[in-house]
Amino acid sequence: MIIVTIEKDNGVITSVEGVGHSGYAPAGEDVVCAGVSALIQALALGMSDIAKVESTKIEIDTQRTRIKVSWPRSDKREILLLAETVVRSLENISKSYKGYVKIVEVRK
Repeated sequence: MIIVTIEKDNGVITSVEGVGHSGYAPAGEDVVCAGVSALIQALALGMSDIAKVESTKIEIDTQRTRIKVSWPRSDKREILLLAETVVRSLENISKSYKGYVKIVEVRK
């Protein structure tokens, strides 16, 4: 199962982390893993290259199959829209593939 952790600071998303394999299909054929991974990678690219959040932090641990994207709390519209779009997309994957993706919300 992939555990997706969403951190929020006073209701504002400040990080998204994905850890693990879904187990939906064999490695290389797993659309659930591919979808989650693509969304989190798109978030990283969007924060650093599109929204120009210079302090975007990207952590990758291939041994734990982990990727985390974090940034300082911001009320900038483009950051809020990007983060919320990715989180809602991840929530939709979790609903569509119950038992393969779990969303956990952590409040600071």
